Amino acid sequence: MKAATLEIAHDGMTSPLRVSIDGVATAVQGLVPSVTELDLGDVRINTDSRRRTLTFTNAAPIEANVTTVDVTGRDRADFVVVSETCTANPLAAGGTCTVTLVARPSAMGPREADLTVTADVPADNVPLHAVGLHIRVEWSAALLEFDRWKVGQTSQRQTVTLYNSGNAAIEVTGLDVDGDFLVQDVVPQYTSIPPNGYKYFWVWFRPTAAGPQQGSLTVQTNGPGALPPLELTGIGVP
Repeated sequence: MKAATLEIAHDGMTSPLRVSIDGVATAVQGLVPSVTELDLGDVRINTDSRRRTLTFTNAAPIEANVTTVDVTGRDRADFVVVSETCTANPLAAGGTCTVTLVARPSAMGPREADLTVTADVPADNVPLHAVGLHIRVEWSAALLEFDRWKVGQTSQRQTVTLYNSGNAAIEVTGLDVDGDFLVQDVVPQYTSIPPNGYKYFWVWFRPTAAGPQQGSLTVQTNGPGALPPLELTGIGVP
């Protein structure tokens, strides 16, 4: 038997109001997971997290027959049961079985689901959590235009920024510049662009021939996938 008192303060003359509470604790009767919830951590989208294994113990006084082990809930497609030993054979009283899972987020941000075990004894769901990491960038301009400049002369400088709107840091490893354009990283000593952070670049146009000129600026990173290039244009005049 367990007993306690609940006190509720109020502005009346009878404050505080006291309520006696008591109850009897009973042993769990069913499949008990080794954890009450499972956090699979931060995972880049469309990749697998490291494997995590849960153990279920049959705390019932009778044999347990597990029929299904499934992932249910809002983001059930973002979690995968890699293997399980719970449905292979009846689970004796006191016996254990295991379920191994990975998170495979399909989108950026928090991912939530439940590991659901169906059996002929009670079994609680185990909440599953992960965060999908993704690089998403936006240039401050869709196109950088320099208008008309004499061949062999360098234009005035323009500034452009690259904004990280994702939730994973971007590590810049280099710059690829195509066409008659010059680019300088304003702060090359800082190679990381954190989430909600910016990186600034200076760009010049130096035409080597007359006529319309096109080029691009591409930022290289150590992450998966390529960042979208920034288009550059200008007109060389004799």
